[in-house]
Amino acid sequence: MTLTWMTTASLLLSDGDTVVAFDPFLPTAKRESDKEQERLQSYRDAAAVFVTHGHFDHILSLPSIYADRTVPVYATKTPCQTLKDAGYPPECLRVISSGDTQSIGRFTITAYQSRHCRFDLPLIVKTVFSRRFFSALPQAAALQNLRHRYPENGETLFYEVQNGDKRVQIMGSMNLSSDISYPTKADCLVLPLQGRSDQDNYALQFVDRLQPKRILIDHHDDSFPPLSDNVDTSGFIRNVTHRFSVPCEELQYGQVMEL
Repeated sequence: MTLTWMTTASLLLSDGDTVVAFDPFLPTAKRESDKEQERLQSYRDAAAVFVTHGHFDHILSLPSIYADRTVPVYATKTPCQTLKDAGYPPECLRVISSGDTQSIGRFTITAYQSRHCRFDLPLIVKTVFSRRFFSALPQAAALQNLRHRYPENGETLFYEVQNGDKRVQIMGSMNLSSDISYPTKADCLVLPLQGRSDQDNYALQFVDRLQPKRILIDHHDDSFPPLSDNVDTSGFIRNVTHRFSVPCEELQYGQVMEL
């Protein structure tokens, strides 16, 4: 099984000819890469898509990526309705809930209720009052409008993917539900590091709770400026290594990881 990080929270898990996509997204930020079309094709080769939640940076691109494909999308009620309104074929939308399990090739994918990260005030102030934000006000306003059109509605999911004797856990946002018993000691946890000014310490609680054997960091990139930013992951990596002695690294765009 291999994992490829595409951008933001977008992941591809592959096993032989079977590809499963999570939160496919084409970023608004320009990427200087001659591999972009090749990676877009990788999205299009997916046998199925799983959505963690309904924000625009997780589902906006689905109708354009799969315009001429009949690819099933598994998501909760709100993003399914949003995608239906955006023109995604209703017959390809599969509403799922916490506890549901789907088999795609040799992948077994189980959904758990989760929560979206709560942006803290220092980060909001830093973003809104930055020179970068004011220099791109029209773009910021357009992105804010997308946030309203693509609601999360308290429907964030956490996925565990089983492939043979390997387990991979995928968080779509940097938070978990306090009353859910998540499985622990997975071979790998994909953890999004974006949305908090105190992320280096804040995210440690999820490592402590899930006890993964390995951590891969995603959602650290600047995919929709000026609301996003490139995140310095070095402090979190240092804290994880010191406190838990768990291998932890930042995913690189297009990098294929053997799991």
